[in-house]
Amino acid sequence: MNIYKSFLKNNFLVFCSHFLLNLKSFFLIPILIKTVGETTYGSYALLVSLLGIVFGISAFGVGFRCKRFLPSTENFSERNKLFYPQFYFHLISLSILGLLLYWYFPFLNEKLWAGKLNFRYFLIFPYLFSYLLYAQTTEYFGYSNQMLVYNIGGITFPYLFIILVLLLGFIKIPLTIDLILLAELISAFLVGSVCFWLMLKQIKFSFEFFDLKTLLQDIKLGIPLVVNNLIEMFISSSDRFLLAIFISVSAVGQYLPAYSLGAFIIFFPRICGIALQPLYNKCIDQNEENKGTILLQYSIKVFLLIAIPFIFGGLAMGKDILAIFANEEVAKKSYLIIPLISFGMTFLGLKGILSSVLFVQLRTALILKLNIVIFAINFCINIILLICFKSVITVGIAFGISNILGLILMIKFGQINCLNIRDFLPGIVKSLLCAIFMFAMIKASPGLERKSLDVACRMAIGISSYFLLVIVSGFFSKKEILFVKSQFFPTK
Repeated sequence: MNIYKSFLKNNFLVFCSHFLLNLKSFFLIPILIKTVGETTYGSYALLVSLLGIVFGISAFGVGFRCKRFLPSTENFSERNKLFYPQFYFHLISLSILGLLLYWYFPFLNEKLWAGKLNFRYFLIFPYLFSYLLYAQTTEYFGYSNQMLVYNIGGITFPYLFIILVLLLGFIKIPLTIDLILLAELISAFLVGSVCFWLMLKQIKFSFEFFDLKTLLQDIKLGIPLVVNNLIEMFISSSDRFLLAIFISVSAVGQYLPAYSLGAFIIFFPRICGIALQPLYNKCIDQNEENKGTILLQYSIKVFLLIAIPFIFGGLAMGKDILAIFANEEVAKKSYLIIPLISFGMTFLGLKGILSSVLFVQLRTALILKLNIVIFAINFCINIILLICFKSVITVGIAFGISNILGLILMIKFGQINCLNIRDFLPGIVKSLLCAIFMFAMIKASPGLERKSLDVACRMAIGISSYFLLVIVSGFFSKKEILFVKSQFFPTK
């Protein structure tokens, strides 16, 4: 299949799945906040973030070669040798880290939750192992460019989780952190088991292990990315830990609904990490760098088309949407976080797309160094602002500032010569003007008595006016439109 057609097809499939995946928060957060309250939801969110950090560390970089070379490996026997050694290593390392977390959790409970987190510690093990099964098998299909299975697995897991939570409420069982975790791990296990069964139809089950030399090489190449991912997790989740320490766990429950709404746009760069990265790797491996550059350019242009109006929309309607999404109290205290987080996510997303170039060049150490600097900036600004103001809004400000500096540093030190920033300026200006007009249209729209209907109508007015202006302004040139059309409807 044509590389551009594969890119467009895969992006569409991953777009649909990640759009539905991101909608999970719009269903789950209101259910949990309105059922268990802000404090319990904040405690659960902190716990899941902590487990996510442990899971992120556990691979220690092993698996880099699998992800790097799986897209270009067609032979199932070779795929077998790439997949199983890193899978077994991950299983062993996760078991050790799980034990350490289990032993030290009473101490963490005292420090982060003041000893008030009530949950059965043994659930740590099935939770981590279920996520391992789910993550490893779905990533196999993602990196081997089998996007249909990857997307179905990615969609099924969160919505199965939501269904189980709703089922517990339907049979009138009071929700606790134990039951919420149990519903999540059962969902991950069921989806991971089905994907594992499908994977076994391609690569036979075997006990393939690393030799020491290959293991050390994989760690050397992959550990910068693991630390990088960990730093990115700290950048995106350290805010909730700092809020818990400097303000309260309730502040975490107030902050996260607004954060989830503002962070919605990051789904597009995540799509690029899944659909773009394997195809970009393939372009470079086949000495077709020009094609890879075109994929990058289109990814950035479409992301900016979505991200810029999202910031203005959050500023115009964030408070009303958050009141429906959570409650009036949360909306009053946290609504400004939505545009602030969207603003920061725009720069984080651009940095994520550009990191595809550094990944394929094996410059993982540079990605790590840049993210360490960004994390340090974000952490310091957060602490200073929280000490001075003790407000959840300050966390959004720190997030935006640190990600602007992060993108500037990546452009300066990454030396990504295949892209020219000036090529994107006309599109950015057009999108900004269209977004400002959209903001004015939303604010000028007459309000309706019923709040949910009012929000829906104003959103429809804003979105339609924005995209109508985008079309009229010629955001996409005729050449670009004909190019996309030619990939799906080639002339004979």
